[in-house]
Amino acid sequence: MGYAMAQNVRKSMPSTGRMYIFDVFCSTCERFQTEMEGIGAVVVVDSAREAVEQAPTIISIVPNAADVRQLYPDEENRVIAARQIPERLVSECSNISARAIRVL
Repeated sequence: MGYAMAQNVRKSMPSTGRMYIFDVFCSTCERFQTEMEGIGAVVVVDSAREAVEQAPTIISIVPNAADVRQLYPDEENRVIAARQIPERLVSECSNISARAIRVL
């Protein structure tokens, strides 16, 4: 589901904009980058934090609550450790329970 959502986001962005992507499966990122050629720039990065360092808008889509916990609260390596941008928009789109998101 996240792949299709990312495609739609990239297609709706200005062609001059850059989309930074990270996935634990590098081949998925490479395939996405290839498929989006001609639509707009897709930059594959080595970590979620690296993507967030560059982006004013963050959309995260991971499979479960355990993955969301790994993505956000780790103060050294994850999203929360990234350079702060006051106007940054963060949209967490994973399919997890309301209880799990409140804990975060």
